Amino acid sequence: MKAKIISFDEVLDSIKSGNIKNIYLVDIWEKWVRKLSDLGIVYLVEEREDNIFIKAELDGE
Repeated sequence: MKAKIISFDEVLDSIKSGNIKNIYLVDIWEKWVRKLSDLGIVYLVEEREDNIFIKAELDGE
């Protein structure tokens, strides 16, 4: 498995296309990782300053 840091614009494009599978939000200060599908849109807009978005992929995907 590999992970790639993605931009907020890429996250928005994924939401628009309905493909949010394997996208996670990492909060570096609070030390947690959550699936994008588990978070609300308001949270993404308000709390994105200290967060990193990653997309996880299986090798060969």
